[in-house]
Amino acid sequence: MSAERVVRAAPGFAGGRLVTFNRLLRACARAGAPERVTLALDETLLRDEDLLLRVQNAYGDPLGLPAPHQGAFRDERERAMLAAAIRDMVTPAEGLAKMVNDFLPAPGAGLTAAAIELWPRLIPGLRVRAATAADRAAAEDPTPPIVWLGPHQRRALADLGLQPEEMLAQERAHAEMYRPELSGELAAALEQSEALWAAQLARLKQVGQEVDSSLLGSWSRMERTVRRGLGEFRASAERCLDNHSGIRRARWHQLYQALRPAGASQEEGYSLLHGAAQLRLSLPAAPEKWEGWCQATMAQAGNSASCLFLDA
Repeated sequence: MSAERVVRAAPGFAGGRLVTFNRLLRACARAGAPERVTLALDETLLRDEDLLLRVQNAYGDPLGLPAPHQGAFRDERERAMLAAAIRDMVTPAEGLAKMVNDFLPAPGAGLTAAAIELWPRLIPGLRVRAATAADRAAAEDPTPPIVWLGPHQRRALADLGLQPEEMLAQERAHAEMYRPELSGELAAALEQSEALWAAQLARLKQVGQEVDSSLLGSWSRMERTVRRGLGEFRASAERCLDNHSGIRRARWHQLYQALRPAGASQEEGYSLLHGAAQLRLSLPAAPEKWEGWCQATMAQAGNSASCLFLDA
């Protein structure tokens, strides 16, 4: 039987960052069952990121909502206000209100007390306690990053004809992705027109100079008008194509930010609440779903440099 595992982590607000759940999943897979895993909560590990609810808004941008002072609600009204802010910020989803209510701590509950109550509900059988000196001294197993893909992300990848590995490798700004260039018959006709006008203008300039050099001023004004007209037509055609591709670029932006929020890793850049509400990470997971996740993580055991993609 596998050895028991201890995962030391900060008691982040409302479950904290997604990385804590990912580490617990890997520990459960290695130990063989959640009952053989302990989450040791250590407030000395707290960072600013653990007190932010990082989610993705309807435009695909990652945003953070700050927790109440010291991570504890003063009363039910303060709790309800944050719950409403979360629901207004994220893309509406079935069961969103219940998820938010399940994750937010009760009024008056401190970070550690709230985490001790929350985590066994998310991972049944998991043991949770405050960290000890022995926990802090113990070496921790390397945990390769996990990237979660919900149904929406899978559909977007299929529509864009990309694999998730390709999305993570992208370095170009999203505004430049799928920006079309003129091509085909329209581009050829424009290039031909520009060449013809250039030849005709050169011819007119030559003849004008032979007739009277004072015509050069009028010729210069005509040349600017012609070139400006051609340029405006080209720009209009490009804007037309660009507008048609706007939906595709917006979809790319939302997907890219779901996998790499503001250039960071998903598990560090988003909260667990984002995973549940927007990636559709069902918690507590059904037994067959949990078993599938565990099997997938064990398939990469020892490969600490790789990234594991899991379907939520």
